[in-house]
Amino acid sequence: MKIRAQSDQLWHALYDQYPLTANGRTIPRAVFLEDIKNQLQLVSSHPKEFFSLLLLYQTSASEVSLSHANAVLEAWAKLGTNLSESPLGLSIYKRQKNYIKGYLAAQVGKDIVDFTVSDIDGNTFDSRSLSGQKYLIVLSATWCLPCQKQLPLLKTLYDKYKASGLKVVYFNNDDDVVRWKEHLKKNGLSWINVSERLKFSDSKIPKSFGIYAVPTCILIDSKGKITYNSDQEDTGLERLEAAIKLTM
Repeated sequence: MKIRAQSDQLWHALYDQYPLTANGRTIPRAVFLEDIKNQLQLVSSHPKEFFSLLLLYQTSASEVSLSHANAVLEAWAKLGTNLSESPLGLSIYKRQKNYIKGYLAAQVGKDIVDFTVSDIDGNTFDSRSLSGQKYLIVLSATWCLPCQKQLPLLKTLYDKYKASGLKVVYFNNDDDVVRWKEHLKKNGLSWINVSERLKFSDSKIPKSFGIYAVPTCILIDSKGKITYNSDQEDTGLERLEAAIKLTM
């Protein structure tokens, strides 16, 4: 309980500077990251306490980035063996290691990870069928509002560059197949439409790219090399067209 009280005190010392309004509490990202740093230091200061394991689990899920994953693993390594090797401790370790593996595998210059998935008609789509071609993987979801905001830009770029050979693999991270099909029909999406037909939390293919949030776009050239990854460098897609031009 003392550790929990310390955790709350650290939280309030930062967040209480920003009053709660009718629209919520707006916290600068730098402050959010400072709180994460403080919580991980607290875990490391009490490596034998079970609550430290619970706090590490909670903190590990609060951010997704390479630096955060490494910081979580550093704190995990300081835990007592009975905690780090427990089922919860191992789940924290495996999640961060898998994220790092996927993130590094999806960096610009890396070979794209091959995958197979069902298309809109229930047929198997194999990414290797696009070998020698340029294509854009769009990781999206029908429930994702930022995805819908980016969709007009993606449609415009596809219409502009499809004659030059650009393909789009529109990957829906949603288990509601009816809603997915309605979404495709409503927006007239005639590119390659695929889905694991799973909730995003259960989806495996995005995680193989180190992707734990949508929307994300990954561009691949004719040699199978990644030339652009919006998740790692351009979440607003401001440089996507320039990347397409260079890739084409």
